[in-house]
Amino acid sequence: MSAYQKLDEVPYDFNRKRLSILFKTESTHLIITKGALKNILDVCSTVETGEGKAIAIADQRQKLHQQAQDLGSKGFRALGVAYRDFNQDSFTKDDETNMTFLGYLALFDPPKAGIANTLKDDKERRSHEQLEKCCSQVLTTLSPGALLRLCEHFL
Repeated sequence: MSAYQKLDEVPYDFNRKRLSILFKTESTHLIITKGALKNILDVCSTVETGEGKAIAIADQRQKLHQQAQDLGSKGFRALGVAYRDFNQDSFTKDDETNMTFLGYLALFDPPKAGIANTLKDDKERRSHEQLEKCCSQVLTTLSPGALLRLCEHFL
């Protein structure tokens, strides 16, 4: 890492959902970007293969999303990482274009203990609230006579 000098940064924000840093090496300037996979892929025009060759990303997008979903099913949250060569000492978010997708940053994010019970309780609570709302709407639209017959049926 000592060969890399940080020159500039475009911080993460909730609209772009990514962070970019401009580095300088002896021979080049490089923008490296990480963030939400969809937002990273949106600024990429190529993807780097395992052999280090950059190919068009268009035919690879579905495969890249599937790989991220596979990571997600194993308890990982997948962020995307991309880069591009650059020839200036500063940059803006508008320079986050024509990037090369490099890969994933997989963060282990397992479900919290007890989440199944929390979800079950929440589902039951929402079902009860929806039932009450539905019944309330139906009961307010019934005529008094129909409401009386309905009550007699259940009592």
